[in-house]
Parts: sequence; C-alpha cells; structure tokens
Amino acid sequence: MTDLYAMTPRQAIATIRDVGAEDPATLIRDHSAAGLVRSFALRQVTIDAQGNRTEVRGRAIQTQTWERMIRDGVDGDVWGGGTVRLPRSELLGGEAALHITGVAFHPDDIQRLADQQRPPLQPPRKRAPTSPASQVEAAAQATAAVEQLTDTPPRRRPNASAIPPGAILCTVNQAKEALGIGHTKVYELLKAGRLTRAEGVAGTRITVASVMALAGAADR
Repeated sequence: MTDLYAMTPRQAIATIRDVGAEDPATLIRDHSAAGLVRSFALRQVTIDAQGNRTEVRGRAIQTQTWERMIRDGVDGDVWGGGTVRLPRSELLGGEAALHITGVAFHPDDIQRLADQQRPPLQPPRKRAPTSPASQVEAAAQATAAVEQLTDTPPRRRPNASAIPPGAILCTVNQAKEALGIGHTKVYELLKAGRLTRAEGVAGTRITVASVMALAGAADR
C-alpha cells in the first residue's frame, strides 16, 4: 500500500461529513462492502483452525471481509483506529480468524463518494423584468434620495427688526437674528472682537452699534 492510498478512516469520515452527509461511517462501510470504495490494510493476519498464521501486508480488503465485519458487528472498530478481530467459526471447515490493522481508503474513491452526497446547487433567482416607466421612477427616487442627503439647510436671513429701535444693547438671541447667524457663530465673533460685549452688565449683552457695523448698516 503506497502513500497514494493512505487516507485514514478519520480523514475519510471528515471528508464525507464536510458535504453534510449523515452517518458517514455507515456510508463508507456500505460502499466498501459493495466494492465501490477501495480499502486497504497495513496488515491482515489469518489464523486457521490448527493455529497456523498467514500474514499479508499492504493488500486490499476484500468485499466479503467487509460483509463479514458488518455481519459480526465489528466494523465499528475501523473508525476508532484499532484492530478489527474477526473470530474463527466453530463449524468444521468454517471461516478462519482474521485480524486486520491499519485500514486505509483510496482518496479518489472517498472524494467521489463525497461529491455524490453533495447537495445540488440552487439556480440563481431571476429578477422580474422592469418596464421603462418603472426604471425611470426608480432613477427619480434614487436622485431624490441623493439630493436629500446632500442638500444643506437653508441659510438664515438677517432680520434687523429683531433689535428694538433705539436700543443700545441687545441679547445674543437678538444679535443672531439680526445677523442671520447661529448661536455659536455669535460667540465666535465676540471672541474675535468683531462684536463688542458690554462691560458691567449682567448677562451677555452686545452693543447694537457693533451688530449694525458687522451687518453693514450703521444707520438704522
């Protein structure tokens, strides 16, 4: 038996199990007994009624030997990696005892068996044909979605009436409404000195003159 045939029982079971087959040991056993999977043994020792021993190495396991292992219920010993022992028949001229060690399988046969058990591939689902009108509608919906994502919110418009006529100071809210900017932007302008904060007054108060100067309308 060469390395070409050296697929161990555990490797053979794993190969069959990988394709989702149930009870791979029974599957391999039955195919071996039918002669559809070639199997080999490192050593086969036959012991006749007189105790004479005949030993062969690296030979094929015959299909009738598999049938005998199944009949005697000892085929399970193959998968554990141990020695399979077939007892001698007590009948005159009956079967001799047989000890088998080092069972291996032909990898091509195991792979072929695995391919036979592999579930068929499902064909890809066909998409329903779409009419030109539905294609145009889908394109329009996609365009609208993109525009919704990329559209920026409308910019605030300056509202000079937010500051009462004649007022000298205004609040932050009044300044942002008059300039059409956000709350954060007002504080950035204060920090930059472009808006003037009134000193000695509770809370944040801004001079109307600085607001009007920034808005480009010093004369209200």
